[in-house]
Amino acid sequence: MRIEEGTVQTSRRRPAAARVAPERVHEFVAELLGDDVHAARVLSFATGVVGVLHAAALGVHAIGRGLADAMGLDPKHAIKQIDRLLSNTGITVWQWFEQWVLFVVAARAEIVVALDWTEFDKDVTHQRHRDAACRGPCLAVRPATS
Repeated sequence: MRIEEGTVQTSRRRPAAARVAPERVHEFVAELLGDDVHAARVLSFATGVVGVLHAAALGVHAIGRGLADAMGLDPKHAIKQIDRLLSNTGITVWQWFEQWVLFVVAARAEIVVALDWTEFDKDVTHQRHRDAACRGPCLAVRPATS
C-alpha cells in the first residue's frame, strides 16, 4: 500500500510479517469497488481490511493494533484511523453490497437462498436473515429487519 511520507505516523516497531500483503489487499479492494468509490475511500477501507486480517478480534482497538502491527504504524494513530473509518457517515457499506455479491457468487451456476425469520422480543420484532448456501460454508447475504 503506497502511503505518502508524512501522512501516517510510523513507529520504530518493526512490522509483523503480514499474513496478506497490504498492497494486495489494496489492489483487491480497488478492483472490487471499481471506479464508483473515491481513491481515498478505497485506501481507507483497504487499511481497515488489513487491520481486520491481522487482528485477533473485531473491536476498534484490536483492528487498529492489527493495522499497526502489519504496517509498522504507531498503534495510537492506527486505532484513530480505524475509529474514523467506522464512524464516517459518508460510508454506507450497503452501497457496495451489489459488488460484493457479484464477487462472492462469481461464476457459480446456481446458489440456494435460505430465509430465516427469528423472533428476538415478545413484541412483533422479527429479523429476516438471508443466506446464500454454496458448496462449502453458508454466506450471510444481508440481514434485514421487518
